[in-house]
Amino acid sequence: MHDRSLLRRAGRHLWIGFEDQSLTPPLRERLSDLQPGGIVLFRRNIRDLVQTRSLIADLRDLLGEELVVAVDQEGGLVARFHEGVTMFPGNMALGAAAFREPSLGEHLGEEQGYWSAVELRDLGVTVNLAPVMDLATEGGNPSAGIRSFGEPGELASSLGAALTRGTLRGGVHPCLKHFPGLGDATVDSHLDLPAIAGGDRTRHLDPFRAALRARAPLVMTSHVIYRDLDPDLPATLSPRIVQGLLRGELGFDGVVMTDDLEMGAMAKNFGYPRIVPEAILAGHDVLCLCHREDLQRLAHASLMTALRDRSPVGVMLERSEPRLERLNPLRPVAAPDSRRALAVAEAIAGRAITVVRDDHQLLPLKPTSKTLLVMPTLRGETGVEDPLRGEEDGSELERALAPTRAERIPTDPDEAAISAVLERARDFDVVLVALTGARFLSGQARLATRLVTEHPRVLVLPIRNPFDLEMLPPDSRYSAVVSFGFRAAQLRALAKVVSGQVQSYGRLPITLKSRLP
Repeated sequence: MHDRSLLRRAGRHLWIGFEDQSLTPPLRERLSDLQPGGIVLFRRNIRDLVQTRSLIADLRDLLGEELVVAVDQEGGLVARFHEGVTMFPGNMALGAAAFREPSLGEHLGEEQGYWSAVELRDLGVTVNLAPVMDLATEGGNPSAGIRSFGEPGELASSLGAALTRGTLRGGVHPCLKHFPGLGDATVDSHLDLPAIAGGDRTRHLDPFRAALRARAPLVMTSHVIYRDLDPDLPATLSPRIVQGLLRGELGFDGVVMTDDLEMGAMAKNFGYPRIVPEAILAGHDVLCLCHREDLQRLAHASLMTALRDRSPVGVMLERSEPRLERLNPLRPVAAPDSRRALAVAEAIAGRAITVVRDDHQLLPLKPTSKTLLVMPTLRGETGVEDPLRGEEDGSELERALAPTRAERIPTDPDEAAISAVLERARDFDVVLVALTGARFLSGQARLATRLVTEHPRVLVLPIRNPFDLEMLPPDSRYSAVVSFGFRAAQLRALAKVVSGQVQSYGRLPITLKSRLP
C-alpha cells in the first residue's frame, strides 16, 4: 500500500487527459490512483456546457478544489469549446488588426483575453493554454500559421502581453507557448522532432519577455531542438534552455510545463523511462500526458520512486512544489456577457480582413458579374486539434456572397476534379477560389495555380492560412483577400469586404515568399 500523501505529491506534477465525458467508474479508479494535479480537456470530453460544468465539478469533488482544469482555447484554429462560448478569431487576425493600428489591437487583445477567461472561469476552467507566442517566420511551419500573431517580434510582444493581462483580469491563468519559440520549425512536433539551426534568437524571445513582464504565471516548452542553444536535446529535456535560459537569463520563477509528452517528437525519439526524469531535471514542474493511461501510470510511478528515494529528480520535485501553489484557482470576477464578447470578436474579425493585391481591380465585386465560388472542404483533422465537427464548413461564406454560384470540391483535388473546375470556370466572369491548406496540399496548390494562369479574373481567398499564397506563380496576376481564419464571424467579414459593404482595414503581418521558381 502506497502512502497516500506520496501518491498525491507525485500526482501534482502530472497533468493528464482522458477520453470520457463523465466520471465513469474506470476513470474514477484511474484518477484516484494517479491523483493528478491537473486535467487537460479536449473536444472529446465536451458535449455541451451543462455536461462540461458537471464533469469539472465531479473532478473537483474527487481530486480537490485546487485541481487545475486546463484547456486550449486559443481562438481561431484551436478551440476546444465551439458552442455556448464566444468563438474569437485566432492570433493572426488580431495581429493583422494591430499591425494597422497598434493601440486598438492591444485594446482588443486585452478584451479578448478578459471575456474568454470570464467564460472559461464560469465553467470551472482555471488555466487557458494560450497565448501562442511563436513568430510566423516560416510559411512551411505546419504548427504555427494563423496561431501566431505574425512575424514582427514587437507585434507578438504587445499582443501577447495584452492577452496575458486580460486573461488574468478575467480570473484564469494564461500559459505562454511554445518556449523558446518554434516559429522557424518546418516539421510538426506532433509527428516528429523538429530541429532549428542557429539564428537571431532574440526576436523569438522578446515576446516571452514581454508577456512575463505582464506576470504570466505559466510557460510551456516545445519539443524542438535549437542547435544554437542545445545541439543535442529538445527544450523538453534541456537544462540549458529551461534552467539556464528561462529561469536564469529571463528570471522566470513560475510554473514550467512540458507540451504533451505523447507527441511524435518525443515518442519516436526518446523512451519514456528517460523522458520523465530528464524533463524534471531540465527544470519542468509539470509533465503533460494527455492520452494513454499506461504512460500516465509509468510517469506517476517514476515520480513516486524519485520522491521516496530523494534522488536528484526527487529533490527537483520538492523544490518545485511551492511554485505549483501559484496556480490555485483564481476567483471568478464577472458573469459572462455574450453580447459584449461577440462585439469584441466581430471587431477583430472585421478589422483583420486584408486586401493583399487586386491586380485585376475586381474589388468590390460587381453585382452584375457572373461569379463562381470554388470551395474546398476544410481539412477534417489537424495535428493541433481534434477532428472538426463540421460547424465551419464554409457555408457562411456561401450565404454571405449569395447569389454567387458555389462549387464544392475535395480538400486535396485530383487532376480530374481540377479539370472539371477549370471547365466550369469558363462560363463565369469572375472566379473566387477559397484555399484551405494549399501550402501543404499539392492538389489545392495546382488548382489555384491553374486558375490564376488560365482564367483572366480570379480572386483568391485563403481562409485558413495566408501562407497558401506562397504557392502561386510569382509572375501571375490575380486578386487576393485574406481573412486569417474560417470562423463564422471571419467569413461574414470577408464577404463584406469582397462585396464592397465595408473597406479593408487589416495589414498583412507576415512576409510572403514565392516557393516556385
